[in-house]
Amino acid sequence: MNNQRRDRKQFGRTRTMDGAFLAVLPDGYFRASDFSPHDTEHGSWPKDSTAWASLKKHLADKQNDLHFDYDHQTIFAEVNDQPAPVDGRIKASVFEYVPDKRCLYTNVKWNDKAAEHLFKDEYRYVSPVFDYGPDGCCPIKFR
Repeated sequence: MNNQRRDRKQFGRTRTMDGAFLAVLPDGYFRASDFSPHDTEHGSWPKDSTAWASLKKHLADKQNDLHFDYDHQTIFAEVNDQPAPVDGRIKASVFEYVPDKRCLYTNVKWNDKAAEHLFKDEYRYVSPVFDYGPDGCCPIKFR
């Protein structure tokens, strides 16, 4: 499918063009739309240069591409016995951190079905899955 560029200004919104930058995590304190985390000091996760150093270390250790899936299905597949199709892939080496902006990555390779969903705005936001530190603090690695 031919992906068309769409300008997005909100954090986490997808773009339907391969190779376009896509924001994963905002800089500073943030939380999920369900208001998690509930087990951290500030009720949010900090994303700063310290968190980026940990994320970068774990990204450097990744041998396989990271993936995008629908509704976190790769996490829930064992529980709900539903398929977990991957809709996009990204190389761990292309993540970039821009202080006071966002944690960015580029060159998402969307499959045709995912590109169609994005073009129709059926999936408008990305929702990264990550582990955070034992102190309930900084994100330390993407899953």
